[in-house]
Amino acid sequence: MSSTEDDQLAEFKDWWQRNGKPLVTGGLLALVVVFGWQAFQKYQSNQSQGASMLYQQLLETTLTPTGKPDPAQVADLAGKLKNEFGGSTYAQYGSLFVAKVAVDTGKLDDAASELKAIADKPSNPTLGEIARQRLAQVLAAQNKADEALKLLDGDADKAFVATREELKGDLLVQLGRTDEANAAYQKPRLRCLMKQRSVAYKSSWTTWPKGMRDVIRWKHAALLALAVLAAGCSSNSKKELPPAELTSFKEEVVLQKQWSRSIGDGQGDTYNMLVPAIDGDNIVAADVNGVVISMDRMNGDVKWKKDLELPVSGAVGVGYGMVMIGTLKGEVVALDSSNGEEKWRARVTSEVLAPPATNGDIVVVQTQDDRVIGLDANTGEQRWLYDSTPAVLTLRGTSGPVVTNNLALAGLSTGKVVALDTQNGVPAWESRVAIPQGRSELDRVVDIDGGLLLSGETLYVATYQGRVAALDLQSGRVLWQRDASSYAGVAQGFGSVYVSLASGTVESVDERSTTALWSNDSLARRQLSAPEVFSSYVAVGDLEGYLHLLSQVDGRFVGRERIDSDGLRARPLVVGNMLYVFGNSGKLEALTIK
Repeated sequence: MSSTEDDQLAEFKDWWQRNGKPLVTGGLLALVVVFGWQAFQKYQSNQSQGASMLYQQLLETTLTPTGKPDPAQVADLAGKLKNEFGGSTYAQYGSLFVAKVAVDTGKLDDAASELKAIADKPSNPTLGEIARQRLAQVLAAQNKADEALKLLDGDADKAFVATREELKGDLLVQLGRTDEANAAYQKPRLRCLMKQRSVAYKSSWTTWPKGMRDVIRWKHAALLALAVLAAGCSSNSKKELPPAELTSFKEEVVLQKQWSRSIGDGQGDTYNMLVPAIDGDNIVAADVNGVVISMDRMNGDVKWKKDLELPVSGAVGVGYGMVMIGTLKGEVVALDSSNGEEKWRARVTSEVLAPPATNGDIVVVQTQDDRVIGLDANTGEQRWLYDSTPAVLTLRGTSGPVVTNNLALAGLSTGKVVALDTQNGVPAWESRVAIPQGRSELDRVVDIDGGLLLSGETLYVATYQGRVAALDLQSGRVLWQRDASSYAGVAQGFGSVYVSLASGTVESVDERSTTALWSNDSLARRQLSAPEVFSSYVAVGDLEGYLHLLSQVDGRFVGRERIDSDGLRARPLVVGNMLYVFGNSGKLEALTIK
């Protein structure tokens, strides 16, 4: 070997002594990092799959034959999720499920604990905001509105601004700070608010496990009253037209007051649809604060008075010796119709915005989240629950259920009517009255908010931005239908159906030909109540408190009386020759034709 080669070998040995060990160590470390990273990724994948499978098991295997989650199984599986996959998104989904079950069973402290853990250390911002808002709702149910308000301080993602501001408004109403509540409801302006709210609700619903709903939802404001919906977001929006001025006419009918009585605070300062009910020789009415009064319907004499001290939102249902009330807190209260004594009280899934109904065996309640619930008429215990997915965006309110001996009928926010077996809640039939159309969620609102009307074997129904239709009671088959938009409801008489349209037009539709016999648009934008047939006339109220009488023959005005300057929102009631009108301020009047 030459001296040159010896020199090169010596240099290489010297270099290797100085750098070989670090190179080998570095290479081994690189291999460790690569294989370690791959192992970590595999571990994460396995963890994710394991958490996903356990979460799926939580959703699919914890339901009992009655359709209600078993709290012990829920706690066991959710505990495994926390122990084995703590801090993961799936573990926090499990906590949301546990919180939901806790609320359903009245364990609000447990629900608050689960939600607080997520809100304090969320796996992502969306889950954090959802948990925070739901925790605020639970605190509100515990009468801790001040604490709930503090939770909502600070900025929120723009997708959740609308729901947060609405929730703030609800909490402020609970605290009696109505001016601040109105400011919250108006920030941002309503039409923009509803667009943002639809996005937030989409995000919120999709992060809840299948079949779940917000169980406590405070919605004291009339967020989707039709006249307000027309308002724009920007200063360039077209100016909203005012209500039509009343026109003069030749008065043919004069109404005479038989008696009048004040029912507490009436509908209150927020948008409620409380309607009195006829119970034999009595009429029963309730106000927004829980004052319930039973009166002799002929002279107005008080039979009994009960102060429930509850935020009433669904009233009044009567029948079979009971007076039934629904509340914003998701409660149903049954009173003895003879003396007003409480018979039972039951909790349901969310606020009740329409009167419960009964056939003597079962009490049927429809909640704001499109659930229909059957309660035992004697005890208030839940017998069954029908669950449906509500529309993304809905008007405030629901139609009241109608109950026969064997069917419970309900109109849903999706534009469908469903008939349920009263014994087990199993659907007997389902009929779609309206199909959502349009690009925006506002355009696709097809709520059934006006009351269902059952006459013989025919069920009449009207939807917002949809149709008015007649359905066969036993099969749900559509007998006839006609394009219409109504949030108030219909009346029927003399072979015609009368509709208060959302535009303020009153229309008469011939049942045989489905053609319009007449249409009166003189009350445009006056936010009409549902119509009612009175003698040979059609009675309807408006936002300024006027009661209008229209001829059933041609729709001309024949009489008018101002009842309540705060407005008439509730459907008039008719028994024989007596007409009963309940004003927004709480004024109840009995009228006859002079």
